This record gives sequence, C-alpha cells and structure tokens, in this order.
Amino acid sequence: MAGPGGARRAIHDLSLSPYRWIQTCKKYTYSYYFADSGSKDAEPYLSMKPILLLALSAGLLSCGHTTTADQPLRLDQSIRTKVLEHLVFPHPSRQETTAHFYENRYFTEWFTNDSLEYSTYDSTVSQTFRSYYEWKEDTLVITGGYGWLTGLLGGFEIRVHNYEVQVFNKLCSANTPAYKLEAAEPEKFILNIPTTDAQVVLSELPKNYSKTVLYGYVTFKGTNFYRQKDSLSEKHRMNMKAYFRSTPLP
Repeated sequence: MAGPGGARRAIHDLSLSPYRWIQTCKKYTYSYYFADSGSKDAEPYLSMKPILLLALSAGLLSCGHTTTADQPLRLDQSIRTKVLEHLVFPHPSRQETTAHFYENRYFTEWFTNDSLEYSTYDSTVSQTFRSYYEWKEDTLVITGGYGWLTGLLGGFEIRVHNYEVQVFNKLCSANTPAYKLEAAEPEKFILNIPTTDAQVVLSELPKNYSKTVLYGYVTFKGTNFYRQKDSLSEKHRMNMKAYFRSTPLP
C-alpha cells in the first residue's frame, strides 16, 4: 500500500483492529487541510509537512458520546490563550474569521475489552480537526471532532442549556456503519455514547446569530460501545480531552 490512495483504503478497512489500523496509517505523513474552510464546498489539499495521519480510529469515530447527567459549566476568557497553544491553522492570517478546519493536538485513550490499547495523552501527535457551533432553539450545540469527517477519529458534542451542559462523545464511520451501544443492536454511522466525569470550559456563551469565535476545553471518560469484528461484537470505550476553537456553522 503506498500513497494517498493506500491511506484512504486503510481508513475504510474496518476489518483491522484499531491498533493495527493506526500502525498502517502511520506510514503516511500527510494531512488534510482546506483551502477555504468557511465554505461547505471546500476541497482538501495535501500538506506534505511531516505530520502523522494517525487515523486513530476509523473504528474510533463513530459519531457520538453523551453524558448521563448535566455538568456545571465554567466560563473563563483566559482559556483562549491555552487553546491557541495547541492549534495550528492552515491560514494564520484568517484564523479569526475562517478555518473551521485546523490541526489540533490529539489526546485520547482507547480501550478494548476493558484493557488500555493505546494512549496519546503524552504524545505530540496532531490531527486534522473541525469545530463549529449552532443554536437549536434555546440550546447551544458545539460540535468538534478529529478526521476528515468530523468525529472520524473521535469527537464530542456539547449541549448547553440554561448554563447546564451535557457532553457527548461523537463517533462517526465513513462508508460502513461501524458502532453500536449494545452488542445485539445494528451498527450505525453516527453514535452517541454516554460519558462520565465531563468538564467543560468556554471563553463565553455566544449570542444567537452572532459571529463570535468561541474557545474552549472539554474532557470526559467514555462508556462502553461495540464494534463488529468478524462474527463477534468487540467492546470498546474511549477517553478524550480537547482544546478547541469553534465558529458558527455557516
């Protein structure tokens, strides 16, 4: 397997275990950026800088994780400084108005059958990342995720209502449904998985219809979900922390 086509095939090969899948993708040192991430029709281009496309989880990325209980929300404008220490923008001069997509430090722990399979908490690995927010009636919804599909390598959804917050671990699969909450359920493309011990820090609460750039931090522990492997349903869970910069959904 060689070149971008080989990496893309590896990303969609759900027969590989998450660890083997990561090792395969480590061969490829390109990452995706977007020429105009403010556009829904933006096309990716290849950046040949030596950044590991640690596509850590085609299996990892089913689209969802939710907390089981409301968590307190902390507002702190100083979080912006910490966030910018972890991000790299493809267009630095336009980072305040565009760049839904950028490179972000990748902090995750992946468990298989209750055993830690790998952790990037102490590494310097970065991945393509996207974050955006929108208001759904009186609830602020912030979405963020790693990979060329938001959540393909793991992600989150934060819902804020009346200063109370729920956190969802967001997992998405690309071509084939891959994840389920219970072993006997059918697989889904997008899955919302409950989380525990969630903490959220936001720079502010943006007003509805505003163009405010939002900065934040989220951390959580995931609960169990399942991924089909051959004739067996393999149990997984995922912990994550992420610094993010979020702009309004266009």
